[in-house]
Amino acid sequence: MPKAIVSRGAAGIVLSFCPKQRQLPYTFGEIQLAPDTTIVAVKWTFVVAKPDKESGGTALFGSPTSKSEKTHLLPTIAVTWTHVPGADTFETTEYAYGGWSVAEYGEKVRSIPPG
Repeated sequence: MPKAIVSRGAAGIVLSFCPKQRQLPYTFGEIQLAPDTTIVAVKWTFVVAKPDKESGGTALFGSPTSKSEKTHLLPTIAVTWTHVPGADTFETTEYAYGGWSVAEYGEKVRSIPPG
């Protein structure tokens, strides 16, 4: 199995990503794909020069509503985290999305989060 493939099974495939050269700052993580190759989730970590400043997150994406419609990659849930300097804890922020509005203007698309 290639290095980029973390796992493969009936639930889909998980791919890892990272920079070619790990010059600070950089991002690494994983992308989870469904069997039909739609994106299910993304996890990432930001690495910076100061160890106490790392952060990252996870975003979950809903299934496409129709195979015939144009789909947009919009999160349903997101959680971000930041390391608390000088402690072994993290601050987290959770976001739940539902009812996105998508407006198409010719070639341009504007997504508006609910709320």
